Amino acid sequence: MIEKQRVKFLCAIFASILAVDVITKWLTNSFLPLIQRQILPFPFGGLAVFENFGGINFSITHQTNSGAAWGLFPNSHQLLLYIRVAVIVALAAYLLLFNKNIKSQIPFIFIISGAMGNVLDSLFYGHVIDMFFFQFWSYDFPVFNVADSFIFLGVAWLCIINLKGDKKSTSGTSFANESKPFDSPPFT
Repeated sequence: MIEKQRVKFLCAIFASILAVDVITKWLTNSFLPLIQRQILPFPFGGLAVFENFGGINFSITHQTNSGAAWGLFPNSHQLLLYIRVAVIVALAAYLLLFNKNIKSQIPFIFIISGAMGNVLDSLFYGHVIDMFFFQFWSYDFPVFNVADSFIFLGVAWLCIINLKGDKKSTSGTSFANESKPFDSPPFT
């Protein structure tokens, strides 16, 4: 169980991320036309942040996504909504009731707040609003939003924590040093 002061801190992070996500999506939806890649040249009706910076283009555009990540399962809106809500509830319950690792609390909040931002989009708009569009040397990277960024950061942070934790837990102990049957030389 997390102490009350820490819960307040985590709730402040959650609310901040969610607020930034909701505001950027509202601004995108209100002031930018839907992306028009086939008709308009870069920035495709959006705002150019930079163009041809070492072959990389970055613009803020308005694109919708009614499916999962990268537009997968576009016809499963209702099912995806239920799955997202279930994942948020499960992660929040784990974080608040079972997680004892203080280092993983903020990454979990990143993931939960990002997921909640995308759920709110699904409820209010009927789809997720994406806006950050990168082109890497003519490759169109999937358009993403603030919520997606925090989900990625949270997952990456958890991976780093787990990798560092594994090194610490096995330091000084090597599987090669463990005695195993038949590991001794055949003729001693």
